[in-house]
Amino acid sequence: MTKALLLDMDGTVTDTEKYYNSAFTEVMHEIGYPEFKKEDALIHRSLNHTDARAYYKKKYGESFDWDMVHERTGQLVKEYSKNYGIQVKSGFFELMDFCKEKKIRTAIVTATGMADAKIRLEAAGVIDFFSDIISAHDVKRGKPYPDPYLFALETLKLSAGDCITVEDSPNGIYSSVAAGIRTIMVPDLSEPDDELKKVLFSVCSDLSEVRRYLN
Repeated sequence: MTKALLLDMDGTVTDTEKYYNSAFTEVMHEIGYPEFKKEDALIHRSLNHTDARAYYKKKYGESFDWDMVHERTGQLVKEYSKNYGIQVKSGFFELMDFCKEKKIRTAIVTATGMADAKIRLEAAGVIDFFSDIISAHDVKRGKPYPDPYLFALETLKLSAGDCITVEDSPNGIYSSVAAGIRTIMVPDLSEPDDELKKVLFSVCSDLSEVRRYLN
């Protein structure tokens, strides 16, 4: 029996990855890149700031102000969340009921900062479902490096074999896999390509389907 289920937040538990995608695209248009599309922003979902900054500076030049773009994007995400609310992804409550019944611990492992993560989970009304919240901001290297998930294992005092992870984005998936944890993808803004399928434990259409893999 799985002892703990580790879940990414944006796009996996809360239906908020779409807010980041729209906000980042809007900011890129504001600063003079009208050709930038939402699909172009998919590459940096859950990507740590160091690598994201390097990626955009390489693509657009050293003058590209990643920090400003990131800050402005965060502001818009908060506006979207306030205006449109924060919903949870399909199957979440069924999965949480199952974990409670089977005494499986549940924890969040997110690329979002701790303060914002708690605000988002509280706004969605789901923070009490999780025994622990792990932020990639509290480790040396964020996703796709294994550090966030290794820190989660350390915090929970469990081994990789005791856990299963649910993620929606490649960077999150590679982070979990690199930590040695069986990883399930529940697609949000994109489907897994052939390379991603090679490292995944499974792909589920929604969170309720994850239940079959926890026994």
